[in-house]
Amino acid sequence: MGLKPTDAKERIINAMISICAQEGVEALTLEKVSKASRLTKPGVLYYFKNKEELLIGLTEYVIEKWLGDIEEKSKKDKNKVGNFCRAYLETQLEDDLNKAWQSAFRYLLTKVPRPDVIQKQQEKLYSFIYKRLLSDGIPPENALTIFLCSDALCFNEVFGLPKPPKEAMSKMLKKLLQLTKERSL
Repeated sequence: MGLKPTDAKERIINAMISICAQEGVEALTLEKVSKASRLTKPGVLYYFKNKEELLIGLTEYVIEKWLGDIEEKSKKDKNKVGNFCRAYLETQLEDDLNKAWQSAFRYLLTKVPRPDVIQKQQEKLYSFIYKRLLSDGIPPENALTIFLCSDALCFNEVFGLPKPPKEAMSKMLKKLLQLTKERSL
């Protein structure tokens, strides 16, 4: 019995996430993806014609998954005021999926001559996030502060900049979480 197309594509995506999270996007090759997904190279090429398409597919998948994770966390939060902002902040700071996305995004920003693809993805993503953050029941300036701070931390990772001191980070995260608990007037 053969694999369903979605199973094969999911295995490819999971292989890419693992490779990017462990070795960085520079290590991503069709050969490694083929081996890690246990598919033939032509099987991988059926879904993604080259490394650029692999990375675009990875970022699209990760963005969808990431937004789904944020929505799921916000729905589980018993305090509905600021729930999306809290979920956004928590999700921004965790797991291999985020490391893989950051690695792929850094590569796309610096190496791929197709800024139109990145721009479309980012416009769609930010449009959705702005709407959700600004309708979260907390003051809009709090939502934007949370958004900009968490994105700054993410881009700090994307570009491999030194991390802020742990103590300062901890205090900042507590402060950002406090902002999610203030109600809009």
